[in-house]
Amino acid sequence: MRFLRLGYSLVPDSDLVVQALTSRVSKQVVFRWLGELPTGVFEGPVKFSFLFDGGRPVWGEGVEPVVLQGGSRYRFFVVLDLQRVGDDVAARFYSPPSRVQLYGGYASLGLEEVLLESVEPLERGQFLSVKFVTPALLQYPKPPGVKSPSVHSLYPQPRLVVLSLLQRARVYGVEAPLSLRLRPF
Repeated sequence: MRFLRLGYSLVPDSDLVVQALTSRVSKQVVFRWLGELPTGVFEGPVKFSFLFDGGRPVWGEGVEPVVLQGGSRYRFFVVLDLQRVGDDVAARFYSPPSRVQLYGGYASLGLEEVLLESVEPLERGQFLSVKFVTPALLQYPKPPGVKSPSVHSLYPQPRLVVLSLLQRARVYGVEAPLSLRLRPF
């Protein structure tokens, strides 16, 4: 599998009030210059990041409007699955216009970074190890196009961590209960 990661800069001419979920702003910027793409291209093989200001994601909680400051430089990223998108569609992402219209104003746009990553699929019997510094809230995967509510789970699951510790304690002869019941807070 090959993935293409493109980094763009966006500099509004004047202050712009935008959507709280700024990944939609990134998507709208790209739609402005690319126009129509083949059906399904934006359903999964293309992902858009939030806008970033100095490395920090820009987003709102819906209480206060999100304002992009005129003259400030924002960045966003687009990741393409080249196997599903195709090289001809991906090539269109290389040449953004220098100016885009956005929310009643204008902004300068530039391509700053292009990174091609090749990922080999894991073969049966190989394992992928993921190390979390802190617990992470992950969304269970669902098929593309399914509009059901998202289901999230905490990883690593506290119950499994505690049971694993109990099992290890039993190996060294420490008396430990056979099961563990956790009460909700």
